[in-house]
Amino acid sequence: MSNTRESRRSVRVPTDLSVRWVRRDGPRELRALDINRGGLFLRTDLPMRPNYVVQLVVSVASLEIPMLVVTRFVGQTKRGYGWGVEIFVIDDVHRAQWHDAYVRLLSEMRQASAARRMVAAGVSG
Repeated sequence: MSNTRESRRSVRVPTDLSVRWVRRDGPRELRALDINRGGLFLRTDLPMRPNYVVQLVVSVASLEIPMLVVTRFVGQTKRGYGWGVEIFVIDDVHRAQWHDAYVRLLSEMRQASAARRMVAAGVSG
């Protein structure tokens, strides 16, 4: 059986985004600690169970991106307790915005990683 990292369809990008969980009794503020093309990890102490549909609004690159997600993982990780969620419903305009933000953050992560490798190797630019 393959592990989650091997079966993931896109690279996780570390980040720190504001996320609002939209609820009938009022919104709750969460933090996304990483994203990928199809989901995100939310750092929160709020209780949840797997396989619940949750309405979120993610703030990224001065945009507010609404989506419905499904909780796929709830529990403790190296980065704390939280939920791993998969995007379930998102309209085409917001999906394009999510994709563009993901690609931009992925590019920034790769550039920073390359710069660190150059510094470690003693290469000057």
